Amino acid sequence: MRKNVALYTLGCKLNRYETDTIKTGFEKRGYKIVQFGEKAKVYVINTCTVTKRADDKCRRIIHYVTRNFPESVIAVVGCYAQLNYKKIEQIKGVDLILGNYEKFNLFDYLNENGKRKKPLVLCSGKNSSYKNEEIGYSTSRTRAYLKIQDGCSFNCTYCIVPLVRGKSRSRDENSILHQAQKLIDYGYKEIVLTGINLGDYKNGRGLTDLLKKIIKINGLKRLRLSSIEPNRFSDELIELIAENNIICKHLHIPLQSGDNTILKRMGRKYSVSEYAEIIKKITGKIPNPGLGTDVITGFPGENENNFKNTFDFISKMPFSYLHIFGFSVRKGTTAEKMHDKLPATIIKKRSKILLELDKKKRKDFMKKFIGTTRKVLFESEDNSCFYSGFTDNYIRVKCRGKNLKNEIKDVYLKEINDKYIIGELVE
Repeated sequence: MRKNVALYTLGCKLNRYETDTIKTGFEKRGYKIVQFGEKAKVYVINTCTVTKRADDKCRRIIHYVTRNFPESVIAVVGCYAQLNYKKIEQIKGVDLILGNYEKFNLFDYLNENGKRKKPLVLCSGKNSSYKNEEIGYSTSRTRAYLKIQDGCSFNCTYCIVPLVRGKSRSRDENSILHQAQKLIDYGYKEIVLTGINLGDYKNGRGLTDLLKKIIKINGLKRLRLSSIEPNRFSDELIELIAENNIICKHLHIPLQSGDNTILKRMGRKYSVSEYAEIIKKITGKIPNPGLGTDVITGFPGENENNFKNTFDFISKMPFSYLHIFGFSVRKGTTAEKMHDKLPATIIKKRSKILLELDKKKRKDFMKKFIGTTRKVLFESEDNSCFYSGFTDNYIRVKCRGKNLKNEIKDVYLKEINDKYIIGELVE
């Protein structure tokens, strides 16, 4: 079999970055990258374990690969592997099970003779440094992910992340700046900063200073921030985002609940009023920002009044989209031991209500921009000759054109079509 590799990523933007890093390592070693579903000498599955649904999907993908590509060397890596390596060991056909540190040394563990009789399991280093990471990039995308931080020390009662990613730690600033320059040299117009707890960079005191240095790099057109905790927004950070045209006016700020009692049980570090004050400061400085949030519904002890408070609070907030998660018990978390868990039927019902609210929020936000012209960075072309891309405030736009991939163009926004806007190029 030819020296080639197929990779599959589950979960967050940080996982995508880390898959790109692993992919780059394979390319440097002479491997050809092939599409998932094609025959390959090596299959790498980079996993997620943030919810039970994520666990289930990981297992489905692993079984799919072992069943359809039994001759491939199969490596299961990342968060699900870190926590559930004993379960993965029982799946016939898996060769390597590597945790969040060891996955960057995957190449060292490949068996020259191919398949192993018994999987090699290495899942020790969740508090790893960054010394083994390559500069990751993907030619299939126009946005590059750049990791600046890993782990989390907040210890929210529902969250498995500290158990699989370790404590919060930050990359060296010079390493980040060097990699940002490399990504721009590769031709990327937009860099997305990623991390498990992005705002905790240098203990919550270093993100603004880092941004000031990144935006000075010659050739960078856009800098987008991934999720930032509400208690990590300083006035200085908000001012910088508002005043600089390179930083995208799109912020994802996890809420989790709009009820103070539930927030306290979750171990969140803010109240509803404090969260609202952060949003007020942001919208007071930045006109029409894209504001996304995460919401967990059905947390243990969440009664009808708690849920109503959450629904009402979200309804009042100027969110442009919601990411909704039904509560999922994670083994080893504080919430696992809580006794007042809700039936799955109630969690499903409340999730459905919030999904309808999400649809309304998305549509209301897009309506504001119909009849306006916005700059769009185009990412891909579909089968009907439409190119798809995003505005800086994270509205998906589709329009007809030629050779638009990785180009930033002015687009007149004409009409809403489900989750995107149909536009027309402004010549």
